[in-house]
Amino acid sequence: MVILFLVANIILVVLYSLSINMINNHFNKIDRCIKIYNDKKVYKSDKEVEIVTNLVRDFKQLSYVKNGNIDANIFVRNKIEKARIGIFEYTKVENMALQLKWLMLLVFIINAIYNYLVENNSLVFNVELDKLILGINGIILVTTFTNSIVLNIKYKKDKLILNLEDYLVNQYDYEVAKFEQELKIRNLNKEINLLKNQISNKRMGNGNKENKKNKNNKIMEVKIVEEVATSEDKSEYAHLTDDEIIQLLKQMEWQ
Repeated sequence: MVILFLVANIILVVLYSLSINMINNHFNKIDRCIKIYNDKKVYKSDKEVEIVTNLVRDFKQLSYVKNGNIDANIFVRNKIEKARIGIFEYTKVENMALQLKWLMLLVFIINAIYNYLVENNSLVFNVELDKLILGINGIILVTTFTNSIVLNIKYKKDKLILNLEDYLVNQYDYEVAKFEQELKIRNLNKEINLLKNQISNKRMGNGNKENKKNKNNKIMEVKIVEEVATSEDKSEYAHLTDDEIIQLLKQMEWQ
């Protein structure tokens, strides 16, 4: 019979450890999600910030419907308690952890009463079996309650709720305003760059016109030279060779 008390306590402590671990991991996941969501330098996937993104979206929608008349603390608390840890609801996991802790205490009390009422002469390592099992159950019970005090799930939950509430009420509006301001600055920079490009293109167009004008002037000069050359070709001496021209010049000198 006393063995059953030990087996029951072992089963309860395993279930308790699993439930506490699930809750602790859930809180750590939300806390990490908040940090990633707020860190602008870190790449974030939709899955990593899904919790905070959905929370912000639902809060803003409800706030819009109720014209801002909404209690952020109640909203966040309800969201956390209705959240799911795997296939289980958070509330059920938290209640199970609390009930398992008290069930272990109940098993220990029943074990102590049973040992008091029923004598057991079985010995294990020269120690009475009932006292040995009662001692083991006592150690399990003390360890469990100490662990619950150290982890302090309630404190973690309240702290998490406070952080989310502060973000929704204060930081989110500030970040939205800051983002809108940065967006305006980026748009202004784009407009400035566009104007610079337009001015640069206009100057290049004027330069092209000047180059075209100079080119036309050069063409005119070439045409004039060609016309002069052509007119020279049509003179009365145009058919003479160079030697004949020299002889003609000598004759003119002799005269």
